[in-house]
Amino acid sequence: MAYVYQEFPKVKYHATKEPVTVANAEEERKLGEGWADTPAAFPFYNRKVTDPVPNSVEEVNAELEHWYVQLSKDPGSKGSGWWNSIETRIEQLKFRKAKLLEAPPAKHESVPPDERNFVDRRLAWFKNNKPMGVLILLGIVIIALASFTSALQSLWDFFWSAYSFLSG
Repeated sequence: MAYVYQEFPKVKYHATKEPVTVANAEEERKLGEGWADTPAAFPFYNRKVTDPVPNSVEEVNAELEHWYVQLSKDPGSKGSGWWNSIETRIEQLKFRKAKLLEAPPAKHESVPPDERNFVDRRLAWFKNNKPMGVLILLGIVIIALASFTSALQSLWDFFWSAYSFLSG
């Protein structure tokens, strides 16, 4: 028995769409342009990107090392806000590095999910609400000045009454 080549059914591949099986030439024609007989026709979608931005992984490694050194300098303050913010930053950097290397991130339970990104969210709020942040700061300064002015007035009244009493 001799082998008889059959062109259909065959699988067609696209750069951005899922593969499709076509049964005849009419279905193949209806697919339109951009389809190929092999996924190798789209090598730019199949290659593994190890460092999409030059030196980005090295920068993440350097920052990770910096924060690990900071943690090792003061191990007694574990659980404090300072410690938690550094642990949060380390988790963010590990996640970013994993994304850059296209590897699944390591699971670490040292920082609860609800506390992650707390510092970044707070900073983002101030960046997005600069006028409100300035108003809050201005209010604090005005309250401090009012307290100082009130204290000066009280001092002035005390010395004036003492002067009046002594001269009087």
